Amino acid sequence: MGEKDIALKMMLAGLPAGEDDTFMVYGEQMLFYSMFTSLVKNAVEASPVGNCVTVDMNIKGETPIVMINNQGVIPEAIKTTFFDKYVTHGKSDGTGLGTYSARLIAQTLGGRLSFRSIKEEGTTLMLELRDNLKKENEEEAFDLFFDESPLQIKKLAPKRGMQIMVLDDYAIMRGTIIGILRQMGFKNFIRAEDGVEGIRQLQTNSVDLIISDLNMPGVNGLELLKHVKQSKTLKHIPFIMISGGAKQSQVAQAVELGVDGFLIKPFSADTLMKKLAGVID
Repeated sequence: MGEKDIALKMMLAGLPAGEDDTFMVYGEQMLFYSMFTSLVKNAVEASPVGNCVTVDMNIKGETPIVMINNQGVIPEAIKTTFFDKYVTHGKSDGTGLGTYSARLIAQTLGGRLSFRSIKEEGTTLMLELRDNLKKENEEEAFDLFFDESPLQIKKLAPKRGMQIMVLDDYAIMRGTIIGILRQMGFKNFIRAEDGVEGIRQLQTNSVDLIISDLNMPGVNGLELLKHVKQSKTLKHIPFIMISGGAKQSQVAQAVELGVDGFLIKPFSADTLMKKLAGVID
């Protein structure tokens, strides 16, 4: 695999996986694709030249478990912050976003991502999707949630045709948020990588809700919020701000500017759903 000559070995319950073997989990396909792309890419990059990356899939009870192993070892300097944003080590072009986004996606899917890294075994990342197989499928699960939830959640159902603008400078995070919204039944989205693009889109598109990251290059979330709330034609649009760790001063500024809701990463689908119900009329 690539210039490092890394072999990829697929296993099923500890045995080599055959072409006709299957391993089924429930969830948003795009989210799983993004998560496993990041995890396998990270494993290949961390693996010593000429070694092997192993992906072992198993099921314990109703919990699918996927373990991805490479023979590299995570440096002590970053072990405690391994899943944090922008944490990288020894990669000239590393962004430090791969494992960070993978953990967020895992939590979005109702799972847990952890790791074990020692010299004798290398590094193993373990994804546990607890009780995932209890769900008949994700669409039915979310429909049931709408049917059985309190009134403040039920009122989202007739709003599924609204157009939602999602802004984040990291494409995987935009996809993660939209994936959650799709699972809720929302269908219409406008994507933007920063406030500059967002303002341009607002000039030509009708938008019913804005969900924006706080920290973006160029025009950031606070600046976009100010633009929206000071505009006679846009100020009615509900605005939800998302951040991985906002300072108290930034939260206060957002409140002063008129933000309608605030979410801290990582958040679950349930948390986002309740936040939407609180800001949508």
